[in-house]
Amino acid sequence: QEMFLERGGYFLLCDSLSPHWGALERRRWIREKLNPYSLAQRLDEKIRPFWVPTGSLLPTWFHCMDNGPTLMPFATGTDSPALRLRLAYHQQHPEYPMLAAEMKKMLAVEGIHLDIIQLDYDRWARGEAEADLWLGTVNFAVPETWNVGVWLLGMPLLKHSISGGDTPLFNDWLQHWRAGVLDSEQFMQNVVSKGWLQPLFHHWMRLKGPDQAVGIHLNNLGWFDFSTTEMGQ
Repeated sequence: QEMFLERGGYFLLCDSLSPHWGALERRRWIREKLNPYSLAQRLDEKIRPFWVPTGSLLPTWFHCMDNGPTLMPFATGTDSPALRLRLAYHQQHPEYPMLAAEMKKMLAVEGIHLDIIQLDYDRWARGEAEADLWLGTVNFAVPETWNVGVWLLGMPLLKHSISGGDTPLFNDWLQHWRAGVLDSEQFMQNVVSKGWLQPLFHHWMRLKGPDQAVGIHLNNLGWFDFSTTEMGQ
């Protein structure tokens, strides 16, 4: 049996077009209420050991939001029936409904109703929905650190939100990353520190093969090369 932490993981994205996340204090608030440690405690005990709360997208990195006060993403005095947020995920992933259901319960305690939007993967990846939050997951192929930067700069869903909609800032990141001035680890810190992209979990990747199998090794995406596997006597 082989196990290692996946090179990637689950994340929550605050949509910069939403009216709720313009203030950093509000993005801190949603991180506080839907933090991965609280979410992990709500998972089934059988799977909980295989979900590792995190602050970044690679297990060797440690990033966190800037410290400071929090603020509920609705004006004080708003009538309770109007307190609604919209969470979008792609419907081909079996674990999203489980996580979304727990998030819905956690926000209900705060008097907020969470509407769930299920999309096909292509629409999700392009950000084609009116959503306040996006739930997703990613695994990075080798070389992982380079692919983190490519993903942050190239995925349509992310491009309009990781800078908070600040196009000049995003273009500066793009130029500096291409020039090698900004590496992926610092780039990730820039994004996480402002709370637009909020990493949640890494999975433990597991592969259990027959005892006589030799040479079975998982790659970063959870597959193994059949051509390197031999069956012993």
